[in-house]
Amino acid sequence: MTIPPSPTAWRLPSPGDLAIVEGIYGFRFPPAFLALLDRPPPALRRMFPHGRFALPEEVRAFRKQHGFKRLVPFLLDPQPRHEDIYCFDLETPAPDVGIAVFAVHTTVADWPNLAAWLTWVETFV
Repeated sequence: MTIPPSPTAWRLPSPGDLAIVEGIYGFRFPPAFLALLDRPPPALRRMFPHGRFALPEEVRAFRKQHGFKRLVPFLLDPQPRHEDIYCFDLETPAPDVGIAVFAVHTTVADWPNLAAWLTWVETFV
């Protein structure tokens, strides 16, 4: 089954979008993530051709639906029967912020930090 591209696929969040999400969770996006937004690596688009960066309303909906205060969605990747939701995991020991994938009703994969996740993306594609 082919998933049609989202009209918001690869729309990058604005500084205002980021500020809203930071206000919801009371955290700051890691500098490495902000740098990634300035210049998304080609492997990211290849790995998630139908993916899209989470907008504030989607972050709010995720938090309301699932009740998580530790997971901050940043990338939504549609699958045939569900959506993989890539999140920052705020319970990762400082100074790093881990990455977790939430699917259906549970966390299905995780990485210790953004660099490890990006390495996985580069290796996978």
